[in-house]
Amino acid sequence: MPPPPKTEEDRLRLRILQLEAEVAYLKELRRLRLQDEAEQRKLSKG
Repeated sequence: MPPPPKTEEDRLRLRILQLEAEVAYLKELRRLRLQDEAEQRKLSKG
């Protein structure tokens, strides 16, 4: 574990990094879900 942030600025920087990582993760999940739904539609149409 990294040491706790010393200043408010460090704390906010860390929070921004966490949120950016979360956004990237959610975008990837959404991309995979949409891709999966497209595959399902192709399969169901035959």
